[in-house]
Amino acid sequence: MANYTGSTALKIPRRYQNPGGVNTETITTNKTLTYADSQYQALTNSTGGSLNCTLPAEEDGEFFWIRNQAGSTAAISVNNPAAAGVVSLAQGEAALVV
Repeated sequence: MANYTGSTALKIPRRYQNPGGVNTETITTNKTLTYADSQYQALTNSTGGSLNCTLPAEEDGEFFWIRNQAGSTAAISVNNPAAAGVVSLAQGEAALVV
């Protein structure tokens, strides 16, 4: 569990830019993420069927935002490394996985 202090919060007086921080990609096969990948995944499943997006092994403090940008009913199933389903994303849905 995190241990927060009474110190003043970090404030950023300008907009924050994360170069290369968003991966916008059309996928035609299952995708496996690593911690070298962008934390923000905007994926378009163009197959018309369901595809899997497999997460890396859990690490403290790591996360991914995953969004299904498909223009059809093609789902993306987000799975843990053991191939167990975490969440299924329909068209336009997103999830934060921690």
